[in-house]
Order: sequence, then structure tokens, then C-alpha cells
Amino acid sequence: MNSKELNLLGIREWEWISKNYDKPNLLLGNGFSVNIAEQFNYKSLFEEFIKNADKEFSALFKMFGTTNFEIIQEYLTHSTKVNQIFDLETERIFKAIENLKNGLIKTINKVHPRFKEIDLNQIDRLTKQLVDDFGDVYSLNYDMFLYHLIMHSVDLYKQGDRKTAYQDYFWGNSNRETIEFVPFQNFKHYKHVYYLHGALCYFKNDIIDYKILRKPDIELIEVIENKIREGKFPLFVSEGTSSDKLKSIGRSNYLNFCLRKLKTDKEPLLVFGTSLSSNDKHIVDAICENKRDLIIAIYVGNKTEAILNREVAEFKEMFDKKCLSIDFINSNSLFNF
Repeated sequence: MNSKELNLLGIREWEWISKNYDKPNLLLGNGFSVNIAEQFNYKSLFEEFIKNADKEFSALFKMFGTTNFEIIQEYLTHSTKVNQIFDLETERIFKAIENLKNGLIKTINKVHPRFKEIDLNQIDRLTKQLVDDFGDVYSLNYDMFLYHLIMHSVDLYKQGDRKTAYQDYFWGNSNRETIEFVPFQNFKHYKHVYYLHGALCYFKNDIIDYKILRKPDIELIEVIENKIREGKFPLFVSEGTSSDKLKSIGRSNYLNFCLRKLKTDKEPLLVFGTSLSSNDKHIVDAICENKRDLIIAIYVGNKTEAILNREVAEFKEMFDKKCLSIDFINSNSLFNF
């Protein structure tokens, strides 16, 4: 459908209405990552993991009723301790733990490109567009693309190419292997990135949330893999119901902090790359905590008029009387991928 036909359905081009908003905040879903790398076009990371798991253990992992890798490891670790107390066999449990770690490593390798495979020109374009045209960024993704965008925005700021940059509330000496979550900052030149569902670069040590850093001679994905081999699982919320995701968020100071920020934010919010299905009801509820202007980016593709009308109607029902206003835009008109 062309732009005139979409306009009749209430779906505008971003350039037509962008002047009505002064750098709105963003909520990014998996559609953002898919536009950067097609291998992110999968339904579920856990399902991809199950495909890689040994048949001996795939059924076992599904029986725990959770897609949270850290929780599965905790169940298995507790089982070994109980078995040791009762002098029962533990070898297969330890084997399952190793399969859990190795399977997640294989899955990350399969779906996430290495830094050397990333188009740096694309990263440069997207970083400059985010800095120039938008405010804070809320992300439902746990991949490393925003990590690289954050780092590049800081480089551009230091070079004098841009007056602002992004940061994610993890602070420390860049020469260290890790930096810790600090829930405040007072630097006016920073905008913020909030990973609502965590990311592969974040980990948890007891009650401390920390971020691992990429070194010039080592791929960040390889550093993450080494952490997993040590029995440390990334701090990210994968699949599951909205209730499951809220429980996982409740286990992390950083994730709780990010969700509170979304709840208290009153700035216009542009939603891109997510349908906000029932599994993300907690995100919808957070958006509706404060009345704000909302812009929804609709992926058009080859969809019929009936399908597009239904999607628009579903979003209107989702946020009916809970927002100041709702605009709909063609997602293809937004980013310069």
C-alpha cells in the first residue's frame, strides 16, 4: 500500500507528523534488531536453545516450566546438593548443567553476529539518528546492538560530533572488566537507555548488577560465553507470560529501576518493533501509569487493509482513554536502516 492509501487508514509517514513531537522517547522491540540482522527473526530464544540441547535433556529443561536460564540452573544446582546429602547420584545433574550452559552458548553464537560482522556505517547512521531525533530509549531487546550504539554515541560526543550521548546507568573505569549499576547520574549531556528486559552484557553477583565490557582484542560475545561457562548467566528476561517476566524483573535492582522509569515517564513515547502482546502486559501497564502522547509504528509489509485496520483497532483498545493521544505511523518511514 502506498502512503496515500495508508493515510486513509490513519497510518502516517513519520516525516508528516514528527514536527508535532520534540524528540519523543522510544520503546524498541525485536523488530528493531531484525532490521539490523535477519538472524534475530526467531520466535523464542528458549525454543532455539531447546533445538540445540541434547535430546536427553531437552524434555527435562521444558519440565521446569520456565524459560529463565538462571532459574533452571538454580533448580539443578539445588538438586545436586540435596542428592549429595542423601548420597544419591549427581553425575547426570551436573551433565544437565553443562548442557544448559553449552546450549545457551551455541544459541547465542547462532543468533548474534560478532562485532566484526556488524555494519559500522549502519551503526553510525542509527546512532546519529537516535541522538539527533529522539530522547531516552527503552528496549525490550537483550542483544548487543544498543550496546554498540551507546558506545558509539559516547565516541561521537568526545569527538565533538554530537552534543549529547547515551548511557545506561552502569559506571566505572573503562579499563576494568566490569562496571556496576548506579541508579542516578547528573550529567546533562547524557540521554538514557533502559533495558526493560535486561541484556546479554548484564550479569548479577548476589545483589549487585554489573555490566561486562568489550576489550579491543576480544569479542564481547566471547566474554559473555566465558561468563556462562563459569556458571554465570546473563541478566535478561527471555520468554514467558507477563507474570513470569515480572517475577524475573523483581529479582534485579536494575530491571526494577528501568520499569519504574517507564512508569513515571510522562514524555511522548514512540513504540517500534513490538506488538505489545499479552506476554508484555506489564509493559502496557507501565506505559498507562501516566497519560502521555503515544506514537505506534505499524509494520505494513504485504498486509491487507483488513489486517492493518485490525492492528490499529487493537492498539486503540489497548490504550483507550489511557493516553493523551495516539498517532500511527508507517514503521518503514522511521529509521534509516
